Amino acid sequence: VDERCRLDLERLRGGNRIATFFRDPLHHIYSQYLECKYDRWGKLRTKKTGFPREEEDELKGYMPAFEKWLDHFVSDVEGRKEENTEQIDNNDFNCYHPYNMQTRYLFCDPEAQPG
Repeated sequence: VDERCRLDLERLRGGNRIATFFRDPLHHIYSQYLECKYDRWGKLRTKKTGFPREEEDELKGYMPAFEKWLDHFVSDVEGRKEENTEQIDNNDFNCYHPYNMQTRYLFCDPEAQPG
């Protein structure tokens, strides 16, 4: 799986066709969180970033860290509305920024993507 801008992928593949899969946005966001929190790749990416990890998540069956993670990005979106800017905060804990990710990757500037 190659997670890049669609335009970037088309250029890399010489204009050849590419396939795109879409997910229910709520399921997609939850999956992103779980990958950042539990997957080996996600743990390495989020190490020492302030990614919310609460022991209560494992003990009580509800996920306060998930709520904190979502609140982090909701406040980013609200801040952009106040500043009247479309620029997404790169403070994504070195993992996924869930805000409208499927649309952003379909219609984005490859040059503006984080490394």
